[in-house]
Amino acid sequence: MTYEAFKEEFMSRLAERAERSEQIGTYQLFEDGASSEELKEKNFIRETNIKYNKIESDVLKGDFLSILHKQCEESLARYEMKYLFQSYEAKGWDFVWEIIEKNLETVTHFDMQSLLQNVHQYDRIQDRLILRAINYTDNRYTLKNCVYRQIGDIALVLYLFVAQTEEYGLTTTKVPKAAFEEWGKDMEEVLENALVNTNIRSVPRMYTAPKESYKPSYQTGAYMALDAKCQLGKYGLGRCTFTTYPQLNGAISFWYPGVQEKIAEMAGGDYYVAFTGIHEFHVHPVNTVPARQILGRLKDMNKYMNKEDEILSRKVYLYRADTKELTALEL
Repeated sequence: MTYEAFKEEFMSRLAERAERSEQIGTYQLFEDGASSEELKEKNFIRETNIKYNKIESDVLKGDFLSILHKQCEESLARYEMKYLFQSYEAKGWDFVWEIIEKNLETVTHFDMQSLLQNVHQYDRIQDRLILRAINYTDNRYTLKNCVYRQIGDIALVLYLFVAQTEEYGLTTTKVPKAAFEEWGKDMEEVLENALVNTNIRSVPRMYTAPKESYKPSYQTGAYMALDAKCQLGKYGLGRCTFTTYPQLNGAISFWYPGVQEKIAEMAGGDYYVAFTGIHEFHVHPVNTVPARQILGRLKDMNKYMNKEDEILSRKVYLYRADTKELTALEL
């Protein structure tokens, strides 16, 4: 059976199965090159491109299926059609439906208590794992039983996403090390998955002036988007603010796939990084501003930070474009 023939037969079988299933609700096939002005469909396309293709684009790359859970229509499962085809070729239709139903089970929304009960089951919560950047020095004792990667005086910490509302903002909880050990997963695999999830929820942005960052549109400053053409403005890279949309925990975007290399391209090579809080960072091409001067500015910003837990770093970092290494400078 060809791939195109599989897609046609699969959709026919899916319609029949959905009628008697307690899980399969509304479904839709998005084919390669799809785009939409409808918000939910546009969000599906954007998130799928980031998760599977590591690009930010409103035009879908590849064929993907979305299915809403019949009993919980806020729960959406997505499937790569090429993967389903390969699964069919390997083990037949029963295996395809096993994949469909297992994923629908894992995407159902949980309350806080249910999430904590399921934290030891990686398959149940893997799509809710995110990373947040916090200062390691100030939090080293509270991080003893947590999962994190240390980079200089910064810790990229593994969190479980609970909810995000206008009233309470972002609600997360740190993943205990004991739960991670039960997963039996490679640390780098888990952190990479969490980083992609974080990218989906908070896309990278670069604002070249304060007016750009005030109630920006989704598209403003999308320097990592496919075919992006961002202008640095008359003040150059040093005046740009790097964050996320919606400017929450934006410093983590420095570790998104391709970001460091993209900035090196804009900087023309090596550059300094000043993490001016958990929500943002600034960069300066080497030989444009002395590192000690950047450190002085960083100290001033940290001194007047409204909340101490919003301080991310007290060091200036150097990124070397040729080796792709990030080093905390001792100044």
